[in-house]
Amino acid sequence: MSISTNKSDYENLNSYLYRTIKEMIWNKELEPGDKIKQEHVANELGVSRTPLIKVLERLTTEKMVEYIPRRGYYVKDVDFEEMLEIFDVRIILEVVAIKKFILQATDEEIEDLSKCFSCFDNDNWDKEKIEKYRVCDQEFHKSIIEQTNNNLIKEINEMFNIYRFSYQKGLMREPKETISEHKNIVNEMKKRNIREAQMLMMDHLEKSRENICVVYENSKNNSLN
Repeated sequence: MSISTNKSDYENLNSYLYRTIKEMIWNKELEPGDKIKQEHVANELGVSRTPLIKVLERLTTEKMVEYIPRRGYYVKDVDFEEMLEIFDVRIILEVVAIKKFILQATDEEIEDLSKCFSCFDNDNWDKEKIEKYRVCDQEFHKSIIEQTNNNLIKEINEMFNIYRFSYQKGLMREPKETISEHKNIVNEMKKRNIREAQMLMMDHLEKSRENICVVYENSKNNSLN
């Protein structure tokens, strides 16, 4: 892969690198805890290390990457306490966002959102179906944030990379637990019932937060055995 490094394209280059590195982290090409080998990544993307370092510095401020002196840049992993803090922020954002979404959205936009889960029943959750559901789950929550037309909400969500951390493998609840919760939220959105939709969203996310605590406790107990 090679792109122009013309000076006039510097801003576009930075944007390209920013999106690409972020996607590599999102797609698990770079896993939490992995060292980012600058020379290898720069060669792969056809750029010099200078703009790459600039982008890594930016991603450090967004908590996707961390810099360890004399060792280099690593994909940031989060500990238990940080994960709970991120989820607290997520709950606040989405409870506010769903209100704004209901107030602003057309019936067609709400109907489009409901289609995220219309093809799922609660039977035969094989691996492929679970992965498809995970993608739809994430798209549902991201769409509510994106369609609020509130730039600050969107910026905070991006800054903390909330969905990257929230949807890590092993942290999601079983689809058979959450499918009905999602459908109930959508039903209240269709009725423009803001308060009930907010309460259902908060309950939905609080249960997911509690699940993180369970996962953490189980992993801690297993490590002691």
